[in-house]
Amino acid sequence: MSHDGRVLRGREGLWVYRVLFGVSPQVYGSKLAHVLVEASGWVQVAGRPAARRALLEEAVAAAGVLEVGHPFRAKVLGRALEALAALERQGRQGPQEQRGPQGRQGSQGQCGVVGAAGVAGAGGVVGGCGVIAVQQSVFDD
Repeated sequence: MSHDGRVLRGREGLWVYRVLFGVSPQVYGSKLAHVLVEASGWVQVAGRPAARRALLEEAVAAAGVLEVGHPFRAKVLGRALEALAALERQGRQGPQEQRGPQGRQGSQGQCGVVGAAGVAGAGGVVGGCGVIAVQQSVFDD
């Protein structure tokens, strides 16, 4: 596990933030979303668009539960939505070299419509919309 002084990274960091998010989503939601977007670009999921999409959708959901005034909400939500938009564009263009976190903007997920304004029904994310839906097995070879 590595860290840059503020955010834990790697598989262990992802696991830690998933656990802490369940305890305090307002404190750890932005860090979880940040690490999830990074994870969507890891070599373990590079050739697996469904796994990448699941990580990015989880990032959008985690960022979406943050209060509108949270200082990092817009940044992490924007990154996750941009990555989803890029993943969708890549899917339309066919198989190509993987270029890191990618995706689509605006999607219908378990927690409602996702868009630039956030997640509809985001309060339900912690209570059962699958924020912690992606298992560590995504990274197993």
